[in-house]
Amino acid sequence: LPAGEWLIGVALSIATSLVAAWLPASTAASVPPAQALGHHAVVWQGSSPWRAEFIGLLLAVAAVLLAQLPPWRSAALRVPLGAYLAALTWLLGASLLAGALLRLFRVPANPILTIAFSHLRKPSLRHRFAVAALTSAVAMTTGMAIMIASFDSTMRNWIQRSMRADIYLSSAGAQSASSTHQIRADTVQAIANMPEVSEATSVHHAVIQLTDGPSSILGTDMAFAERYDLHAWLHKPPADWWRKDEVLGVMNESLATRLNRVVGDTLEVPTTLGIQRVRIVGMYADYGNERGSVLVPAERFRMWFGHNDAWRVALMLKPGMDAEAVRTKLQQTYPGLSVFTQSHLRNEALRIFRQTFAVTYALEAVGVVVAVAGLGLALAGLMLDRRSDLTTLRTMGFSKRDLTKACAAEGLALGLAGVVAGALSGVWLGWLLIARVNKQAFGWTLSFSFPGMQILVLCIAVLLVGTLVAAFVGRWSSNLRSEKEE
Repeated sequence: LPAGEWLIGVALSIATSLVAAWLPASTAASVPPAQALGHHAVVWQGSSPWRAEFIGLLLAVAAVLLAQLPPWRSAALRVPLGAYLAALTWLLGASLLAGALLRLFRVPANPILTIAFSHLRKPSLRHRFAVAALTSAVAMTTGMAIMIASFDSTMRNWIQRSMRADIYLSSAGAQSASSTHQIRADTVQAIANMPEVSEATSVHHAVIQLTDGPSSILGTDMAFAERYDLHAWLHKPPADWWRKDEVLGVMNESLATRLNRVVGDTLEVPTTLGIQRVRIVGMYADYGNERGSVLVPAERFRMWFGHNDAWRVALMLKPGMDAEAVRTKLQQTYPGLSVFTQSHLRNEALRIFRQTFAVTYALEAVGVVVAVAGLGLALAGLMLDRRSDLTTLRTMGFSKRDLTKACAAEGLALGLAGVVAGALSGVWLGWLLIARVNKQAFGWTLSFSFPGMQILVLCIAVLLVGTLVAAFVGRWSSNLRSEKEE
């Protein structure tokens, strides 16, 4: 990591640790000595107008307001600062509000459940922290799962739409979307005349310098693109717009967001013939180019930049032709070209996408493990505070199994409150990541996708593990004696 990011991480860790230590220390300092010596749990409610739930509601409202802020812009960056602050305040607010769900567990006639739920009517600080930890972990995991599912769904649809040709060609020296390596026009013509090819189209490319940095201008056969419906239009242009005499073009969403332009605006494009004023008549989604690009008809591109070399070439094969066989033939005939079939490009794009987000699954698991461990530690502390109560219950005839069940029920209630609050707040957090953070940082619009089965499995796993941990703590604590010191 760069030194600046490393220092920011350390500073945040220290600040968070100090705040986390100050809250319980402040509460402990206000406990009378007799109560502290009696090992009674401290019930924290706050003063009347500043209850935890009220503060949580204020933070949630603040998060909604912060989410409406535009990104902070510098010369070359767009930082969704308001969205980041909205995510932080939303997590804090949801964690505080989650404690209110504990009061919904009414004391039933069953004596074991009576013991389990009686402590939730006025939840202690440990109860609140346990639920807050679970809520935060489940919310972040849910939000991340929604973001990844939305990325996956959007990418699949975009890849299927934009990759309709059978074979794609590029210069062997082109290693990225920003490469300027070209394929000679006579080579493209020779390939288009092959007996296996029914149709060929070229994409021309040039790097242009706009007011806030470099971008790309592309020229292509717009009739071919419309015939095969290659563009995912966010604002579809008029039919046959490229046939008009007026200088028209379309731009991708990234460039529109970067320049803060809308359909109908005019963009000044530097060319070899001087500045050309292009009126934007359409906008399309493009997830392969973060810097942005403007697209014009191929004839106009050749006139502006004075060459007919191709940046990319797409081939449609005649019916019955084997794409792999044609790819092999092209690779042998033109070793200076990179040749890919449609299936290979689609599979490779999805593989890179999954590989990019593979680490997030490990982060999800770490968050859940930490939250469940926090639940176990909170319950252990609660049981230590209630040692005398447990001894009294044992004297009254409750068995170890009964106390284990009571503690498991209490842990299940805590886990259920954390899971419900976390899953619900995670849905809004997922929307924030998709509609605000991603949109403001990259200029990409993603379709919302809810991975219901994955989130359901997550919630069930958290509840099961939390209940088992609580049962283990209950069995352990039922063996403690009132006078035993730990």
